[in-house]
Amino acid sequence: MAEPVTPAARAASAGGVAPLLKLLAECTAVVDSLELLARAARSHREKCAVLLGAALNSKLALEQVAEVAVSLDAPSLLQLRRVCASLLAALRLGETRVKLYGRCVCSLCMQARAATQAAPRRAAFKGMASPPHDAPR
Repeated sequence: MAEPVTPAARAASAGGVAPLLKLLAECTAVVDSLELLARAARSHREKCAVLLGAALNSKLALEQVAEVAVSLDAPSLLQLRRVCASLLAALRLGETRVKLYGRCVCSLCMQARAATQAAPRRAAFKGMASPPHDAPR
């Protein structure tokens, strides 16, 4: 007589844990990127800090999920993957917002960004005494 297969073993053998762990790693990488961007923000710093706090809290929750993922059954893993995919989308949106709103919006920086989009860096600051404080390096 064959031994009964536990739900955790069935989910692990079906590859249910590997995609979840991949999503968790992607979420963690986005949180790390978001942390660097939020710390470098020059504008809307308070909003960037609040967003960073929420992202770091989600990172802690993801670490807890990674610890228990191997003991979950297949339906629970699927539901958790859906939640993690939604979280990843929200983190990427937050990263985009920090990139957009965290930049300096002074007139010098805006002119420099417009110039660098149209020409190489050297030509962008031609005639300026020095590049603005947040010019790309």
